[in-house]
Amino acid sequence: MTRHLRTAAWLFFSAIGFTACSAAAAPSRLPFNPGAIPEPPAGERSFRFAVISDLNGSYGSTTYGETVHQSVDRLKNLSPELVLSAGDLVAGQKRGLEEPRIRAMWDGFTAAVTEPLRAAKIPFAPVAGNHDASGYPAFARERQIFQEHWKAPDQKPDLLFIDDTHFPLYYSFTHKNAFFLVLDVTTLERLSEELWIWMEEQLSAAEKFALRFAACHVPPYPVARGREREIIPAPDNDRLRELFVRHNLDVFFTGHHHAYFKGRKDGLNLVSLNCAGSGPRALIGSEEPQRQSFVLVDVVDGKIEHIFAVHPDGEIFSDNSLPLQLNHPPYTLPRFDQ
Repeated sequence: MTRHLRTAAWLFFSAIGFTACSAAAAPSRLPFNPGAIPEPPAGERSFRFAVISDLNGSYGSTTYGETVHQSVDRLKNLSPELVLSAGDLVAGQKRGLEEPRIRAMWDGFTAAVTEPLRAAKIPFAPVAGNHDASGYPAFARERQIFQEHWKAPDQKPDLLFIDDTHFPLYYSFTHKNAFFLVLDVTTLERLSEELWIWMEEQLSAAEKFALRFAACHVPPYPVARGREREIIPAPDNDRLRELFVRHNLDVFFTGHHHAYFKGRKDGLNLVSLNCAGSGPRALIGSEEPQRQSFVLVDVVDGKIEHIFAVHPDGEIFSDNSLPLQLNHPPYTLPRFDQ
């Protein structure tokens, strides 16, 4: 999308009432999970969306495990208006995988995930992960196939894009009164200056919206045992947090660590997703991994009413069971209510 078209889009949104205030309100702390899954909200400024991550199984798998199929079926029944991912949709990042196999993996993903959701009129917003679109040179062909897959007319999601110039690696879109920022973070390297400039531009314009969400694969701070060092490296992790806080981002969703934690660090709400597929991990300081889950977010009249994790069987994850903070020096990540 050209800069001219992006500008026209923002003016359009302003004209139809998505810019009720000239500056975004500072995000509040996230609520605890509800006692039961509520009915999806309805209204011009109300909707439900879901976030799901790490659906992949063993390297090269072209089929998906039971928890993925259960999650997709559950999502259809819970009626989100869109599903956002946090990466690792197929099981790549393995040397020796030939192109027919990689494409068969994507065919398997389409059959298991996007086709059932599309039949239910639920668009799926992809996020690049290390196992499907690694930015390391050794996996350049996998990354190219990721882009080819999602750019295909029958696969590109029906979203209201603000900037899809770099789709599906990084892009922005809106839904009702909310802004969504998708980032390309698939390695443990520093973020590119191009991405920093783009984020600043997008977030400056996004302050017109009532809510702002961002998603990427690799998290900024340690969450799970065994992956403590697999984070956005310093100083970029703190720089990213400062950028998001300055622009009043409401929630930052990440995957990769295969553990659910709802945190808040220096004014930024962070939600680390557990996997929907194989390999759940224990939180730092814990012994047992959690069961697989995805996250539901209910927006009511432009405000976050609920945000909570749901297991594939429909049971709600209890936020009270989360530790008060995660500690892995030099980082401390407090729970969302601290």
